[in-house]
Formats: sequence, structure tokens, C-alpha cells
Amino acid sequence: MPFLSDVQTEIPSIINRWKMSEASASTYVSDDVGGFVFPRLGTPQLGLPGYCRNDPATSGMGGVGIFAAFAAGWNQWQGAVAAYSASPVCIEAVTAAEPAGRTFNLFYSPGLVRLQVIGTTVSFTLWDNAAVAHTVTAASLKGYAQLVQAVYDAQAQLQLIYVDGVQVASAALNVTPSTTQAMSFVGTTHTSQVIDGITNTQGILVGSTITGSGVPANTLVSAITSDTAITISNATTTSLVGTALVAGAQVEICAPLSQSLSCQAICQDLALYSAPLSLSRVTQHFQAFRQILSDPGHVKQYAQIGIAS
Repeated sequence: MPFLSDVQTEIPSIINRWKMSEASASTYVSDDVGGFVFPRLGTPQLGLPGYCRNDPATSGMGGVGIFAAFAAGWNQWQGAVAAYSASPVCIEAVTAAEPAGRTFNLFYSPGLVRLQVIGTTVSFTLWDNAAVAHTVTAASLKGYAQLVQAVYDAQAQLQLIYVDGVQVASAALNVTPSTTQAMSFVGTTHTSQVIDGITNTQGILVGSTITGSGVPANTLVSAITSDTAITISNATTTSLVGTALVAGAQVEICAPLSQSLSCQAICQDLALYSAPLSLSRVTQHFQAFRQILSDPGHVKQYAQIGIAS
């Protein structure tokens, strides 16, 4: 029987997957499908016991800290939306209710999508291209590790949540998901690593990519030095007043709403797909997660891992 992580990579529409299986000393978690590396911010934990039955892989937990990345344009998401006329999306992960009932973001990219755990409730929010948030929720977590899947199926015009292979929430929805992925702002450059004259640096975070006229490729935010100024990793090649700049979009995994509170935000095998998982796929993934062998609904062979689906 394959593990959940095996079955995930057999789905052609997978675009990102963070197994969270790095050793405890790692300073990052890596995406073994899309290539996005999430640095640790604060003190989240790695190398914890795995939550998928019989799987030797370890897991991660956001505590006083998160795993976060900043990608210029978060191009994986935009590509996923562009690749399908129906603009579908799906997020999947193993998680659990936080023991003290605290809220955490299992996956969050502001203005795009959020999969959130609020006590025993799963909340799935999708922003459309008019910046309107659409949320569906279900109180279905039990306290132990469970498989959560959030699906937007534009062809069926449905926003869905599955927990342990069972549909627990459904709402009618017919929108085009947002692809607004970065923060635009105006600043002044000085042929140095300083950018100032920014109206407000809120939303610009250390590690975010910076692009704009005179900004070398692969430049990142090194520090937020004030409400109106930042320093960057490479000196600009020009001095410009009031020039347009862009900070890459924010993405978070296992993110407590407050880093001042202890929070057991567990996560394993977090995957994003550019197409909705069908009910048969949902069932198959739950069976792989819980190591349930009986699955008479299989119709297609996957030779790589020796199963049918």
C-alpha cells in the first residue's frame, strides 16, 4: 500500500507539495514538486513524529513561529489558474485541531486563498478577481490527525471541504479566482541597498523578492528599517525618486495568528493542485493516509507505485 505522499505525486495536476519531513535542525521546508523553499520564521518545529499511518516520514508544527516564503508573483498559482479555463484549485494536508482551540493558517496567501483551522472547524477561503472573499466552513475535526481537502470546482460551481474522505461542507460558487499576487508600492532608490520614501512598509516582509527599475535580479528584502524604508540584498543601479516597485507575495504554512502564543499547528504532506480532486481521488488519498487496503472503485493503473485508482 502506498503512503499519501506517493499517491499525491501521481496526480498530474499537482503543482506544489511540502512534505514537512526535514530534520529538526533544518532552517527551511522544501517543495519537492514546485521548488518553493519556505524559511523558518521564529521557532516552528520539524522532525516531529509523522501523522500518516505507518509512514516513517516526520512532520512539522508551527509553534511560536511559522514557515513562510515570498515568491515574485507566486507564479505557480497564476499558472495553475491560467492552465484551466474553469480555474479550479485544491489544497490538501494532514492536520489536527489545536489542543487549546487556537486558530492557525494551514496554508495562506493573502488575497488568494486560505485554509484555516479554528478550533475544530476547517475554514476554506477563496478570493475572486474582484477581491471578494468566499468562505465555507465545517466543524469536523476531532483532535487527532486527519486528512483535510479544500476544493474549488468551477466546472461544478462548488466550493467543498472533505475531512477523512467525507464531504463535510459545500457551497455554490462561480467565480474566477484571484491572481493578484504581489504588493506594489512607490519608493526612492539611491544607487545603494537603501530604499526609502515608502508611504507604508506594512506588508513588505524580510525575505520578499523586490523588482523594479534599477533593481538587480534575485534581490530580496534584507531588513525593514522603519515605517518608510527598507534595505535590500543588492544595490540598485539607479537613483530614482518615486519609482514603482513590487514586493513578492506572501505565503505561509502552519502560521499561528499570533506568534506570541504557543500553538500546536501540525502539518504533513501539504499539497496544492491546479485541478479539483474527484470524489474517487479523495477516497484514494484518505485510504493511503490511513492505510486502508480495500478500494473496489479503482479503474486506472498507476504503475509507478503499483496501485489502481
